[in-house]
Amino acid sequence: MAEYWGLPGSLVSSIRYHHQPDAALNELMVPVVSVAEVLSNALDLAGRPENRVTQISSAACKALGLVFDANIQPLFGRIEARSKYANALFVD
Repeated sequence: MAEYWGLPGSLVSSIRYHHQPDAALNELMVPVVSVAEVLSNALDLAGRPENRVTQISSAACKALGLVFDANIQPLFGRIEARSKYANALFVD
């Protein structure tokens, strides 16, 4: 569908490979979308009952320069708080 609509190749690849980012790490949007989806599911940002944390690709994280260590844990609370604030802007 994305190809039919004439979307740029980077978007087509990010849609096609976001569940298998290791297959297309040369396209930067692929690991970005893949990691973003996993993190948004982990933080339950969408509030959907079917959200679940899937495996995060270590190759995608490496391609983005992400290191998941003790320093990243405090960011999750900040991300969740900002997401709830942003979502509240669109309610009512």
